[in-house]
Amino acid sequence: MDKFYKDVYNKLYKTGYHRGGFAGKELLKFLEENYTLSASDLVLDIGCSNGSGMKLINKLATADISYGFDPADLAIKYCYEKFTNDEERYKVGALPDIPFEDNFFNIIFCTDVLEHVLPDHINESFKEINRVTKDNAHIFLDIALLPETNRHDKITKEYEIENLHTTLFSSEEWFDVFEDNNLKVHNHFIHYEPAKTIRHKIDYSGKEGNLRVYLKKI
Repeated sequence: MDKFYKDVYNKLYKTGYHRGGFAGKELLKFLEENYTLSASDLVLDIGCSNGSGMKLINKLATADISYGFDPADLAIKYCYEKFTNDEERYKVGALPDIPFEDNFFNIIFCTDVLEHVLPDHINESFKEINRVTKDNAHIFLDIALLPETNRHDKITKEYEIENLHTTLFSSEEWFDVFEDNNLKVHNHFIHYEPAKTIRHKIDYSGKEGNLRVYLKKI
């Protein structure tokens, strides 16, 4: 695992980052609208945080179908508080390296993660997603398209990055990434920012805020 991600996100979790709650409610709703989970599915939650998403996915499927990984040791510790301490299901790890075997999952669930990946690791991350998924896999992503707020500026300065959202592509640039990695857009939604959306003294009113997308392997 890249030491950068482990160090940054362990530091963030020690400050209370994602300790409670679930940031992926909209993506989970989007998944429900496009796919019916069942006990026969195997779901990988990329950047599983405190395990809340995996718990909800299991509830929808009425079976333990979720696996997950996160760069922060504390995040996986929180998963163990929700589930059995199963090192085969919940692992410390970070894109672009996925700590699971080839051709294992048929569902990918990934919310608010890819914008945190360094630009040089994006294509490698999608190669890994392709590696661990079966043919005809269903891939659900929620990606921020504008910078994070300045609430973590102390940590970003310490690690010499401008923003926690280290990759800020437009939706069209993401569509190109998907195509380059043999992933077809089956459905998508783009959220546009309301008036007076200011980040780092820049006005993002009416700009693309996030991309929610359902992909299938070609």
